[in-house]
Amino acid sequence: MGELPTLVTDLAYILIVAGMVTIVFKRLHQPLVLGYIVAGFLAGPHMMYTPNVSNLHSIEDWSQIGVIFMMFSLGLEFSFKKVVKMGLKPIVAALLVMASMISIGNTVGYLFSWGSMDRLFLSGMLAMSSTTIIYKAFDDLGLRTRKFASSVLSVLILEDILGILLMVILGTLAVSKDMQRRGIDMIEVGMPFSDPLADGPVIQSAGTVALKNGMTLDLLLRQLAAIKDEVTIPLVLMGYLNPVMHMGYETYFSRCAESGISGTIIPDLPFDDYLNVVKPIADRYDIRVIMMITPETSEERIRFIDEHTDGFIYMVSSAAITGAQNSFDEAKLAYFNRINNMHLRNPRMIGFGISNKQTLESAQQNAAGAIIGSKFVTLLRETGNANQALDALYEALQK
Repeated sequence: MGELPTLVTDLAYILIVAGMVTIVFKRLHQPLVLGYIVAGFLAGPHMMYTPNVSNLHSIEDWSQIGVIFMMFSLGLEFSFKKVVKMGLKPIVAALLVMASMISIGNTVGYLFSWGSMDRLFLSGMLAMSSTTIIYKAFDDLGLRTRKFASSVLSVLILEDILGILLMVILGTLAVSKDMQRRGIDMIEVGMPFSDPLADGPVIQSAGTVALKNGMTLDLLLRQLAAIKDEVTIPLVLMGYLNPVMHMGYETYFSRCAESGISGTIIPDLPFDDYLNVVKPIADRYDIRVIMMITPETSEERIRFIDEHTDGFIYMVSSAAITGAQNSFDEAKLAYFNRINNMHLRNPRMIGFGISNKQTLESAQQNAAGAIIGSKFVTLLRETGNANQALDALYEALQK
């Protein structure tokens, strides 16, 4: 509730600016959609000579709400029946428009010396924003009810679908590529599940959001397959047994191989089932199945796991759920030392609780590396931007 007054104040300012600009553009007999763009610049945070919204997130929230309503109204204009009647024409037209937007985005990005990722992001934004601009132009000119306008909007909405798909794939790829540049050696990709027994509130919340947004194991694997040629560091898929069994072991591991997955972590997979059922299938597709150990795991069990697995052993720092910790106590350090003295065949990676310089250094001193999950997801939720979250994570690991 503390954010409500700021949101209301910023909304009032945005509406006042939009209203004034609308009056000016109507008097000048100019398309109102251009006025809305000007109003966005005037109210936005990058205009030095006018008052700005007091909270940048406010304008993002209101713009997202506006886009939702705009896309809803566009959806009312869209008819699959009309598209089917038109045959391949709208699909070909949408592809041509999308190709044109990619060409324009690449050209503009090249002139500004942008990287290939930034150019493609610009292309996707141009493709999606063009629909809104044309829709409003038709509305302002009184053409929206014409027969041809419906066909044009159908083509544009198909273009939007392609643009959204492009942005989703590029978003996943951008995070992965940025992690590579920052020296991260491996990316653990989570499979959202409704009952994550080993996850703390941070990962549980992220999984819930992903599920509500329509994420599935099938969709996740398709997205990873789309970027596999661009990501050179290993991808490890972590999730629970239920979705894997639902897909089927054979299908799951074949899809993992097609998607560029190097290994998988399934915390609730019984070891006997791993040995007798899962391992032969995983070996056939050259996928490593990573097993976990905790402070309560017996030496006999640890050596048995070490003997029958490859890749690395996930060394859980405590017999608890995931979540950031400020330090490792003496009991955890004694556990790390005990495992070190076993001289296992496989390298170990310590996870659960890595969040600052002290916990990171402890993990690095006692294993081959550290796995950081909850801290990054928390920062991603706070910043809303993967690059900013990575910057904040690196900063936190120096303290």
